[in-house]
Amino acid sequence: MLRKMLELINSGQAGSLEEMASKLKTDVSALEGPLKLLLSKGYLKLESRDSNANSKKCLMCSSRQSCDKDVAAKAYVITEKGKGYIGKE
Repeated sequence: MLRKMLELINSGQAGSLEEMASKLKTDVSALEGPLKLLLSKGYLKLESRDSNANSKKCLMCSSRQSCDKDVAAKAYVITEKGKGYIGKE
């Protein structure tokens, strides 16, 4: 499941945690442990998402179409180490 989570995030298909859970056929609560592990191992990082819909981060975000841009949030971002793990360097 860890690899699939990273692949979804890397491809921009993860969207929200609810969408990721649906694609992985699990519950959002089941993602908490694996996400913490991926963060602690350096495969993912959390980035603040600017609430300005025209910010560089929002314009580059793969979830911008489904995002509530008026709410500041945190987004999971795959690191170079994570890309290496899934073979997408």
